[in-house]
Amino acid sequence: WAFLSQVRAFFLDAENIYFILPQEIRQVNRRSHAVTALDISTSQNIAFDGSRIYYLNEACCLTSYDPVTGNSKVWKEIAASEFILGEKGIYYTDLNKNGQLCFYSLSTSETTVLYEGAAATLHIEKGMLIFTAANQTQTIKIS
Repeated sequence: WAFLSQVRAFFLDAENIYFILPQEIRQVNRRSHAVTALDISTSQNIAFDGSRIYYLNEACCLTSYDPVTGNSKVWKEIAASEFILGEKGIYYTDLNKNGQLCFYSLSTSETTVLYEGAAATLHIEKGMLIFTAANQTQTIKIS
């Protein structure tokens, strides 16, 4: 349990607590206290929707990991420098499109370009996506 001093963040599901460390995620079973190191890069964004862990792999491709099955899914068509998980999908800056802000719907698997310029510093506040355009100092809100 010495790793607890390195924890940057954590999240949980019905059976486990997940600790985000500088180099990996540690999964701790809440009943047995068994600790498992997950092979998930933590150098960039990490998101959890209650059932899957989303992250960018070493090739910057969006990847999801299902802790129940141990299976991963890689979206090779989504190469991102940054992403954020919203209620209905994933907002990301598309490396294949010069940093354009895009949205990937998890329900329909469709991708939409939301902003044709390069975007940076994505976050969600009160249900609104807020980002800074890469060449500007102003923030832009999308509801």
